[in-house]
Amino acid sequence: MSPITNPQTPSYEAADPPSDALNSDSSQSSTLSSQHNGMLHYTIANGVVSNTGLAPAIWSSAEDDLAVKLPNGNSSKDVTSATGVVAFPSPPASEYEVESTNTLAVAAKSHSEADLAKRLNLNADWMGTSQVYIALAAYTQTSGNLGPLRDWRKDRVNALTKSPYDPLIYTDLSSIDCKLGYTDICVANAYRALLLTQAGLNTTQITSLPNLTNDVRKAIRVRLHTSSKKKINKELNGIKLEASQHLLRGLRGCRAYWDGLQEANKALKAFPGNPEVLGLKKELDKDFKTAHQELVAAGCKPKSIRELTRSGKIYQKKYPWVDETLSWRTPALLREVNKEFGQNAEVKSVVWGTPEEIAAARKRVKKEGEDVGPLGIFATRLIKKDEVILVDRTLLGISDARQNQLDWCDGCHASLRTPYLKPEDVRHPDCCKAVAYCSQECYDTAINGYHPLLCGKDFDWIYTTSLIGASGDGECGSRWRPIMFVRLMAIILSDMKSSSIITHPLQHPLVARMAANYPGPNVLTPETTHQWQFFENVVAPTQILLQLGIDVFSSPLFTQEVVQTIYWRLENNADMGYTELTYSTPTGQVKGERANQVNVNPNYLFFNHSCMPNVTWHGGAVPDSHGTEISWLRTSKGEVEKPGSSSVICIANRDIKKGEELKISYVGDPLGLGEEGGVLEGVIRAGKRDWMGKWFDDGCGCVVCEKENEDARKAAAAAEEGV
Repeated sequence: MSPITNPQTPSYEAADPPSDALNSDSSQSSTLSSQHNGMLHYTIANGVVSNTGLAPAIWSSAEDDLAVKLPNGNSSKDVTSATGVVAFPSPPASEYEVESTNTLAVAAKSHSEADLAKRLNLNADWMGTSQVYIALAAYTQTSGNLGPLRDWRKDRVNALTKSPYDPLIYTDLSSIDCKLGYTDICVANAYRALLLTQAGLNTTQITSLPNLTNDVRKAIRVRLHTSSKKKINKELNGIKLEASQHLLRGLRGCRAYWDGLQEANKALKAFPGNPEVLGLKKELDKDFKTAHQELVAAGCKPKSIRELTRSGKIYQKKYPWVDETLSWRTPALLREVNKEFGQNAEVKSVVWGTPEEIAAARKRVKKEGEDVGPLGIFATRLIKKDEVILVDRTLLGISDARQNQLDWCDGCHASLRTPYLKPEDVRHPDCCKAVAYCSQECYDTAINGYHPLLCGKDFDWIYTTSLIGASGDGECGSRWRPIMFVRLMAIILSDMKSSSIITHPLQHPLVARMAANYPGPNVLTPETTHQWQFFENVVAPTQILLQLGIDVFSSPLFTQEVVQTIYWRLENNADMGYTELTYSTPTGQVKGERANQVNVNPNYLFFNHSCMPNVTWHGGAVPDSHGTEISWLRTSKGEVEKPGSSSVICIANRDIKKGEELKISYVGDPLGLGEEGGVLEGVIRAGKRDWMGKWFDDGCGCVVCEKENEDARKAAAAAEEGV
């Protein structure tokens, strides 16, 4: 029996796929980088994936997908339910399947998906997150099975309230979610089923739930009306096999072929020679090799191939069974947000459309409890050029530097080393030696808030787990999300403990103010996919919640769809940077290690984008302590932010009128004219416009985008006349 004091992380050892070391590199590099509020992500140019920033991609651009499109295979297996409920087969290999794949691709380019949805009677809200099982999700609807599946899912969720430790219910949910196309949730429910079966068989113990073995066996005993240990063990082993199969199907649906192969090997150790598992492994191996070969053919470098093939991809979609009011930003929230803004600006609703539509929308006053819609920041007075508009501090600032090294403030991430802070000014808590603080303010905020939930708990496993695709152990990379999740959950749970009212995690003030970047209505297949990994998106958050004392099996507040929705919101609102400071030592100055930072600043996140921004910004992160002047960190009050802090400083780059919306650029230099005094090779306006496609269907509405739209319309009209 192996106790889970810290989670058992996947070991990514050599498997069946071909070695990346065998790939030859014959391409010429042309590195592209992109920023959304400072967030670097990977794009492909001339077969090279930029590795500027934080390891594997966090946001995927449409350009990325078009350049190295991975296969859109469809499951040929019949996904069955453990309860004997009717299993709905995958769509047959017929002209329907061909029509589905080809028409959807064409529709995405021609913006005619609404017509396709109407013709096939498809509900876009229930098309799933899987890029692989699109045809399966469509077939579920066209065959009339959507309604029964939705009802069955609702029944199974209700069953969990009565018997939360019965793993069979989770395998049922996993099967249903796969048919619906939500394979990321399918994977998570299969994983929870496996945790329960392992606990029931007493092969793994979750230390935060010491009675789990008895709870699981009791649930089986009650359902089967038996006290026979032999029958209960047989049932648990059968559920374990089925959960393993659902897990593999789900991983394939998430395009996480590498993860799938690792989990298939584990399943075959438990169930040697099982034909279903062997078949699923064969499919995963084929998909992995196809994806690998396509990347090689595209001219990608070995390191890039390793990163891309070790991560899956899914669509960012709402989960339609989740209460939609949990994503609303209400007038009450807006009032609370504006209490945090100073005299320079306020957050208000933003309305898009024709002048008539805008005028009509502004006349309608939102009622209490209603969604106020998209938000933006507006000047409340005349703001002069170079004025500091906003200094936004946050507790949601993390990096790949572990706090127990005591180099950085656990609260704001400011440097604790000389010459930036005197040793006697560093605050150390009495409760533990794992953290330190730069000020009394940071100390009080932590000790009276989130720190007691983290004190004495070891989360180093998140930092030290070898990254998929990383060059070595301990890199932050895309692991920033579980690292951020630890801090956010500690804040939310701390507030829950101190409040007499239980607030849903998605409605906590820090989370409720964030919006995800979902596709518009009637969009069947979004053009952009997002990075997804089994460990990062499922294993890590589940184990974090367990370590923080949350019973993930009995609590309806922390389902996987809630976790992933939080991830979506964090992704869409995070800003990134890095700090590389020089420190004073008895023997002289020494250049410190680079700290890659990721922050979610609670007020800065309301800025909208423009290709003609009137606000520039930078973080408290100092990329070079020698080449950076003190003015970089100066605030409007003449104070200086501490180097390395998670603050964001926003400055007017021209005079701004009262009532004008304040906007920044999400993509660095939006016109592609050259950033930081030099032209970035290959980063031209066309590339910037492509990157903006993840936020805007037809440009951001600025004069540059509108002129480009008009030029495109004229060119299309001329081409049509020529034909």
